[in-house]
Formats: sequence, structure tokens, C-alpha cells
Amino acid sequence: MKNKKILIIAPLMFHYHQALIDELAKNNRVIYFPDQPKGAFTALKRKVSERFSRRYYEKLLLKVKNEKIDFFLLINGKGITREFIIGLRNSNQSAKFITYQWDSIARNNIERKTNYLYFLDLFDSCYSFDPKDAASIKRLKYLPTYHTVASQSTSEAKRPIDLLMVASYTKERYSFIKSNSKEFKRRNLTFYHHLFIPWHHYVRNSMLKGEFSNPKYLKFRAVTRERLNELYSKSKSTIDLQYEHQKGFTMRIMEGLAHHCKIITSNQEITKESFYDENNIKIFDISSFWKDFNAAFLSTNFRPNRYIVDLHVSEWIKKVLS
Repeated sequence: MKNKKILIIAPLMFHYHQALIDELAKNNRVIYFPDQPKGAFTALKRKVSERFSRRYYEKLLLKVKNEKIDFFLLINGKGITREFIIGLRNSNQSAKFITYQWDSIARNNIERKTNYLYFLDLFDSCYSFDPKDAASIKRLKYLPTYHTVASQSTSEAKRPIDLLMVASYTKERYSFIKSNSKEFKRRNLTFYHHLFIPWHHYVRNSMLKGEFSNPKYLKFRAVTRERLNELYSKSKSTIDLQYEHQKGFTMRIMEGLAHHCKIITSNQEITKESFYDENNIKIFDISSFWKDFNAAFLSTNFRPNRYIVDLHVSEWIKKVLS
């Protein structure tokens, strides 16, 4: 695909949204906007008042009203209004409208008191990373998310980190790291963790929720793309503790497999995937981690899988826009 004008609205997701933009911008003109304005208390403002999101999308529509686009790609779309999508469609009637959902309906309903079902009928193609949602909603097609790993060359045998855990903060992930760090050390297993939480979320959790977390186990800056690639290349495995109400596979799984890291995950849905290989992927229950864990799992070589190669961002975007 070349010489197309593509409008992307997507969340600011560390480096992942930029990788998608960069891939499309190689041969096309890309116009990008975050799905909500950047700011410390944006999520809170959006929850308190619908007018906050409505004004944001009214301004966006004015900015793009004279752009004649070929594709509109919406990823997630927190707070997006039907009026915006309809207005964009009216001025770009030949464009293809596509949405891809990185969050599950159940998680959105519980955490954000909203979901994306109210706008699916306005899109030509609708995808979800959550297999349960795709199976239950006719308009949704299932597609695992992409990864951004072009290649990996480090031998797994020479990797100094036994277990890696890079993730955004949740209470479950924090509790896992806090309660198991000493046990990893006692078993002579090198465990590196980077649990990211924005400072304002930390303050909000402490002041409003009474959710006090020891900063010793937290990071207030997101890991950079370069540092993340370095960590994966030095790790034999990565631990994935999914959100409770989500069945889709995280970037940790996709990027880990692309880096030839073994996966230790609580997501049992992975056994149904074409990229599942019991040599590479181990399932655990958070309540019985040490019962399920076997250090011998880390000693065997990773078996490469063609399906993961095909989910590189360059191939993934072809599937979505084709």
C-alpha cells in the first residue's frame, strides 16, 4: 500500500503506537491523534464528565474536516463520540473505517463503566485482540496484537536474566513481585522487574483508594524501547500476569516470543493458539506459582514459531488494512 492518507486515532501506548505510525509512514501520509488528550488527570476528567471527551472530539473533527483520507484506523477510542465518526464519514465517504480493540469489553465495563459496542456499526471492519469478545460478537474478528521485534540474535543459553517482568502496575502484579522476589533469590534465580505506574496514579491510589504500595517495587518512568529490547535479549523468560477480566494476549507475550524468550503466563487461553508450544510456554496459577513452576523449563532451547514472525507490525498492518 502506497501513497494513501491514513488517519490514526490510538492511545499513547509507550512505543507501540509510534511503531505502527512509523510502519505506515514509510509509504503513506499518516495523521495521528491520541484517543484522549495527554495529561495527568485525563482519565479522571473523562470519568467525571462526558463533556470533556465530547469537546476533545469536536475539536479533532474541525482539524481534519478538510483532509480527504483513504483509511481511518481507530485503536481503542476511549471517549470517542458517534458524532465524530459520523462527521468524519460524511466528509470521507469512500474511505475505509477500521477499528482494533486492545482491551476487553469486560474490563472496560468494570474499570471504565463503558465499552466500545456503541460505535461498531459505524466501521467497515472491526477487530479485537480478545478471543472471547470476538467469539461472542458477530461484527468482531479475532486478531492477536502485533509485536515490534525485527529480529533477535542473542543465544538463549548466554542470557543472564532467568525471569523478566516488565508491566504496568496492577495490585496483582505488585503483590506477585513483592511476595516472590525473595524466593527467586533464595532459589538462585535472577529476577528483574520493572513495574511502571505514573506518579499521579500512585498518588490517586494512595490518597483516594487507600492502596499503599512500597515504591521499592515500582518505577515511575516507563521503560524505553531500547532498554526493553535489551532486557528481552538478556532474558531466558518473561512472566505475564494478565488482567483478571481479559483473555487477549499482552504485548509481553508477543514481544517475548519474538525475542525467543520463554513465556510464563496466567492466561490459559494461550493453549488454543497456533503459536502455543509447551516447550516455550508455561501456564501458572497465581495462587500456586511455585507448585506450577519448574526451573528445568528454562534450561531447554526456545523453539522458533513462524506464526510469531507473521505478527510483526509490518505483517499485522497488512491484515488489518487489506
